[in-house]
Amino acid sequence: MVQLNKKVEEVYKKCIGENDSNLDVLQMLTSLENRLNGLFERIELLPPDKVELAEKAKEKERRQRLREEKLDLQKKQQEERVQRAIERAKAPVIKKVN
Repeated sequence: MVQLNKKVEEVYKKCIGENDSNLDVLQMLTSLENRLNGLFERIELLPPDKVELAEKAKEKERRQRLREEKLDLQKKQQEERVQRAIERAKAPVIKKVN
């Protein structure tokens, strides 16, 4: 529950600003919902072709970010594998005695 409250406060701060009125979580969520509804109404007033172009650009940006995150993860995993291989190479050789 505490994590949820902190996440709501974080989202509220990013979308609306500081919580100067010391609103509780439910009030912050209501405020966020009102803000979102207002933004949706404004989008409906914009020309559809411009909205479509903006949506495509955002989707392209999102896919690019995901690609970069995936590449970073693969790079880290490869570095970890190399590090483990180096550690194995440095380890003393244990000969099996029959």
